[in-house]
Amino acid sequence: MTATDPKRTLRNHTTLMKNAAEIEALLLRAFPVDSPPTPDEVTDKAPSERCLEREAIAQFFGNRSWSEISWHSLRDEYSGDPAACLGFMSHHAFRYYLPAYLRVCVLSGLDADATYDYTIDHLMPSKSLRSDDEFETLFAAFTEEQNQAIANVLLHLSRLDQQRALWDDASVALDEYWRKYVRH
Repeated sequence: MTATDPKRTLRNHTTLMKNAAEIEALLLRAFPVDSPPTPDEVTDKAPSERCLEREAIAQFFGNRSWSEISWHSLRDEYSGDPAACLGFMSHHAFRYYLPAYLRVCVLSGLDADATYDYTIDHLMPSKSLRSDDEFETLFAAFTEEQNQAIANVLLHLSRLDQQRALWDDASVALDEYWRKYVRH
């Protein structure tokens, strides 16, 4: 059988979809969907600081469960650039909404375009816009189960990237920080 054999391609697609469903279930088990941040808790901002992007993020995400957010809702209902949202969020909101972005990466993959790339960047100390101390503080607040879920999502994405012969930032993120949490 060759790599272009339709039966093999279908079997690989079926396996990836099964794995995607398992990853989605893993995220739902690890990250509570209740108690989403209020609009005032979504972004860090000084009361006198006005930023239209922050206001749009607070309005879209505030009081919305992370489980309700999909690539479709980000693309069609959010007025700004979905890739930018995690960078504007408070630590609390980032921790709450990260599983939504991870799920988007798993279920939508390259269709999510820059959102896929920026989500992975936020999980890489070398590409994160946060200082090393801030990066550690942000992720130290996750439970062991949540860290394991993040690591296993990155492992899944890394395998997809390798199959697609793409630059594999998910592997880099694993090597830089997350591999210690991978559980099989």
